[in-house]
Amino acid sequence: ALVHRDRVKLPDRRAELYAEAVDVLLGKWDAARGVTAVAPILPDRPFDTTDRRLLLQSVALHMHEQEQKEIETEALQDLLRQLFRPLVRDEAWLDKAVARFLHLIEARTGLLVARGDGVYTFSHRTFQEYLAALAIAARDDYIAYTLARSGGSWWREVILLEAGHLSLLSKERTTRLVAAVAD
Repeated sequence: ALVHRDRVKLPDRRAELYAEAVDVLLGKWDAARGVTAVAPILPDRPFDTTDRRLLLQSVALHMHEQEQKEIETEALQDLLRQLFRPLVRDEAWLDKAVARFLHLIEARTGLLVARGDGVYTFSHRTFQEYLAALAIAARDDYIAYTLARSGGSWWREVILLEAGHLSLLSKERTTRLVAAVAD
C-alpha cells in the first residue's frame, strides 16, 4: 500500500516491487513523515537506509543458509555483533549499536520482528528471500553459489528474486546466471 501511494502504478516485476517496499520500510516512510532516528546507531557516522538494508541482507542470507524462518534473539545479537564489529571503532559501542539497530528495525520498519518466545523472524518470508537474493547477487561468486543451491525447493524463490534483481541491473549478469542454471 505504501509503494502504491508513492506511485500511480505498481511495478510489473516482483524484484522491483520488493526493492521499493524495502526502501519505503527502511527509510522513505519515515523521511516522508519527517521522522528522524531517536538515537544514532553508530557514534561517528550516519547509518542510512543502504546500511540498514546491507545488514538485513546478511541476516537474511544467514537465516536462509540455515534454512531458518526464525532466529533466536541471542543468535541474532551474536550475528549482528559480528556484522557491526568492522563498523564500530569503540568496542563499548558494539552492544549499543546492536540494540539500537534491532529497536529501529523492529519498531520503525516492521521487516524483522520479535516473537513472544525469544525469536526474531522476518515479517513475511518473501522479505527474507528477497534480501537473501540481494546478498547473493552482490557476491563475486554468485553463479557458483546459486548453482550449489539450485536443486533445493527452499532456494527456489531466492533464485527467482536474484534473477529478477539482476535483470534490473545487468543483462550480462542475468544472462550468465540463467544460462548456468539452465545448463
